[in-house]
Amino acid sequence: MDTVDYANIRAAMATYGLKTTDLAKIIGRSYRQTYAKLNKYKSKKGKMLIFDTLEAAKLTAYFREKGYEKIIKQNVTMDYFFDEVVTISIQQIHSKLSNTYSKQSTQQQLKCEP
Repeated sequence: MDTVDYANIRAAMATYGLKTTDLAKIIGRSYRQTYAKLNKYKSKKGKMLIFDTLEAAKLTAYFREKGYEKIIKQNVTMDYFFDEVVTISIQQIHSKLSNTYSKQSTQQQLKCEP
């Protein structure tokens, strides 16, 4: 019997009519990167590509906000969606979020300047 990688994520995607491109936007990755992780492709070094903790948290929060818990009548947690994630440190998450928000802030400032 074949298994489906990230079956619960795929079910949530189907419920809301989401495509891989939509997930990519949610987690801030390219279509190619997201597709590779969703299908657990291997890198050139042979390492399986999987979602990291920050990406998993973003997707989990997205589906919580959409009310997915009410549909499936179960708590939506990272464990529900992800059988394995790469754990990254709190400092790495803070750094990534800070960089993301500072880039967005800089872009907004550039748009506002005459």
